[in-house]
Amino acid sequence: MKRSVSIGVSLCRAANISAEDSLARAIELQAGLAQERWRKAVDALWREVLYYRRLRLADRERERTERRLRNLRRIVRRALSEYHRLQIESSPNESSRP
Repeated sequence: MKRSVSIGVSLCRAANISAEDSLARAIELQAGLAQERWRKAVDALWREVLYYRRLRLADRERERTERRLRNLRRIVRRALSEYHRLQIESSPNESSRP
């Protein structure tokens, strides 16, 4: 009888150890899954930040291009105006020549 009690105690201890191992494995699994979810969330957030940075950079680039075009148009208008003014100033001189 004593032997069966000790076997029962041994089985309980073994079951306890196995339950503790199972619990530890479950906790490790949950921690691993939580860490993986966190990594995926950080990756998704980083991709989104980069995506919006690229869009904003594209907007800045477009604004810069538009500003350059406006400046170039202004330069062309001023140059044409200056050229036209010089032509008008030189025209009376040419017509007054014999």
